[in-house]
Amino acid sequence: MQQYPIWIDVEACIYKSSKSYGARNTNHEKVLVGTSSRNSHHLCTRSVTRKELSEYRGFTDVLVFRSFHDGLLLKELVLSVKTKEVLETRTAQIIPL
Repeated sequence: MQQYPIWIDVEACIYKSSKSYGARNTNHEKVLVGTSSRNSHHLCTRSVTRKELSEYRGFTDVLVFRSFHDGLLLKELVLSVKTKEVLETRTAQIIPL
């Protein structure tokens, strides 16, 4: 199995088990809804990015993963390149509708 820094695991009622795929630096997903593939409308876009930085928020030599929903940063995870440990996780504060 190929190793990717970004891994997407998909579960849907049409699969008997989960499906998954990997990405190296970015993953963008468009979610369409409607009654069929010909009659579908854009609902949202989800993205995950990865950047390797020599310095970030007081940390050195890190990977920064970010999760976006329609361009809004929802979550960020800072990972040490050397130890492979999570150094910080930040989540956006969401106000319910």
